[in-house]
Amino acid sequence: MGITINGPSGIDDASLIDQLVALEQDKVTVVQDQVSSYQTQISDYSTLKSYVADLATKAQALNTTDDFGLFTATSSDSSSVTISGTGGAAADSYNVSVYHMAQSEKMISKDGLVTSQTAALSSFGVNTGVISIDGTQITIDANDTIQDLRSKINSATDSSGNKLNVTASVLQISANDFRLVLSSNNTGAAGDTYQDVSGTTLQDLGIVTDPAGDKGSTAQTLTSQGDVNTQTDFNSMFNNLAVGGSITFSGVDHDGNAVSNTFVKKATSTINDFLTQVNTTYHGMANATVDATTGNLVITDNVTGNSQLAMNSLQVGTTAEAVGITQSGENGAGVLQVGSDAYFNLDGLYMTNSSNNPDNIITGVTLNFLKASPTSTTSVSLAYDITGLQQKVQDILDSYNTLMTWANSETTMPDTTAAAGSDAAKGGDLAGDMTVTSITDQLHDALESDLNLFGGTVNSLAALGVQTDPDTGQMSIDSTTFQSVATKSFDEFQRLFVTDGICSNKDVTYGRSTDTTSSGAYTLHEDASDPDHVQIQIAGDSTWYTSDSRIGDVVTFSSGPASGLSITSPSGILVGQDATLTFQSGLSDILNNICANITDGSTGTIANHVDSLNSLMSDANDRITTMQTHVDDYRTQLQNQFAAMEEALQSMKSQYNQMASALGLTSISTTSSSSSSTSSSS
Repeated sequence: MGITINGPSGIDDASLIDQLVALEQDKVTVVQDQVSSYQTQISDYSTLKSYVADLATKAQALNTTDDFGLFTATSSDSSSVTISGTGGAAADSYNVSVYHMAQSEKMISKDGLVTSQTAALSSFGVNTGVISIDGTQITIDANDTIQDLRSKINSATDSSGNKLNVTASVLQISANDFRLVLSSNNTGAAGDTYQDVSGTTLQDLGIVTDPAGDKGSTAQTLTSQGDVNTQTDFNSMFNNLAVGGSITFSGVDHDGNAVSNTFVKKATSTINDFLTQVNTTYHGMANATVDATTGNLVITDNVTGNSQLAMNSLQVGTTAEAVGITQSGENGAGVLQVGSDAYFNLDGLYMTNSSNNPDNIITGVTLNFLKASPTSTTSVSLAYDITGLQQKVQDILDSYNTLMTWANSETTMPDTTAAAGSDAAKGGDLAGDMTVTSITDQLHDALESDLNLFGGTVNSLAALGVQTDPDTGQMSIDSTTFQSVATKSFDEFQRLFVTDGICSNKDVTYGRSTDTTSSGAYTLHEDASDPDHVQIQIAGDSTWYTSDSRIGDVVTFSSGPASGLSITSPSGILVGQDATLTFQSGLSDILNNICANITDGSTGTIANHVDSLNSLMSDANDRITTMQTHVDDYRTQLQNQFAAMEEALQSMKSQYNQMASALGLTSISTTSSSSSSTSSSS
């Protein structure tokens, strides 16, 4: 049934219905506003989660001792030796002299053998077959060219799928002279192993001299001639030298650097003392011995290949003795460059290494050799980069400050004195939200933790010069204090952030822990009758907890306050002598664990709160659906009621007009009072 606007009643039915329905629709709007508020809060919590996750990331940047491996490096001659440090290194200085640089081995095929790079190797008399490079076998076919050989070597992989340590290339000497070059990818005297497994490919190319892979290189050898007049060998001459007598010698090392020294015999001196002095005088690049049969002095070059090694003069007491070359150092015919180690002196110790960048000598330290400087010493040093470490701490504080600025803004309560509609009057989207307050309180308390189990003076961020503004809650660093304290007490500074355990028994060491491991002083006990387990008790608790079964020397605890703690404790080491293990979670782990509990996608504080908001929003949406249906039904009901009213009025007017016509009375207009038509009389 339709409804007449301005019908017989003269009422604007549609407007009245809209106003009545609007009153009910306002109730729906209130709930819709709640849904919008829930959506805003969920979005805000997503932002909160990202801020907390960022704080965890910044905290993890100081989680391990490696993270503190920031150093400022210096060198007195950066063209000769430089130094770098990583985690595990310590601030220190070193004196380095480099006598010989490490070289990579290069092998080359015979000159003039291969006259075409497109013809088969077999056409040049090369008996192809299976070759081996560092144990990896490669099949060379009879119709393979020198370029095919190069390609097969470069594409070969070892049993682990790794490329070989050798790069092959073809060098064109002239229009009809092509030579295969095999270059080791690493430096060092060991070089690479080349063998002919079947056929004689490598031998025919001149790379090696026999199937086993001999490269034909020799080490220069010097031998004393003895006293030809008295037929006395060097060993006898040394033994006959009186205490206080001297042996003077001079010469050159492998690379032609002049060397000389004088050995003065003491009452306790042995010939080995003299031989050691010879070795150090030749920069560790030669090895001096005495021939057990002849008694002659033998000096062998430790670096193979072409050599300038010589002892130009040797005088024992007043007797001069000749030293001649008994074997010349030579490169093999197929050796383009002999592989060799680096020889150097580190703080008075003569050392050798296969690399010019040895990183296995000093923990966390890499030395970088750039050139040999036999006659000079380079001083290199590492100092902790306190400024760089301060920035890491500042990053943590910046992340926290950003979070706090956001949280303070979002949780601001409405200002009842502010102008209506202003931001201050509305307050933050999370005004009064206690979950946000709880989260920020946890993080604030963590940053102000006093971690004093290890003693010392650096037990908190405050000790490092970190200050909190009482008005804003923002945290900052007093740089002067930080630089001074971190430099003076670096180990304590590091320990403040890094989780660690220290045992009173030096044979027991901390291994690892989890977020379930409680900080504290623990007593460790081992019973001789139970070698597979260790008992542990935290100070202040009378309960003992037993470890899991020992695995080797590793002991792990799965219950009690030490749950998740692993230590290395050899069986029996604690029997009859209990030890104290002090364990403390570092600030980085404390922050990270708190952040993890807040941001965990399943059980975290934020996830739980968002789940609650989603549930409230779902319920509200259900209410909106129900309420909107009611509003729509209410509109229909009103429309029907007003239509029925207008129809009844219309019927009444019609009946009246009929009666009025019969009685001669004035009729009522059948249209509304606002109609332009006029009434008529009979």
